[in-house]
Amino acid sequence: SPQVNLAWKQRLQIALDAAQ
Repeated sequence: SPQVNLAWKQRLQIALDAAQ
């Protein structure tokens, strides 16, 4: 569902930010 898609995109962005 779009809501789940948005949630994993946010999680992915957080993971990328943390990796920096």
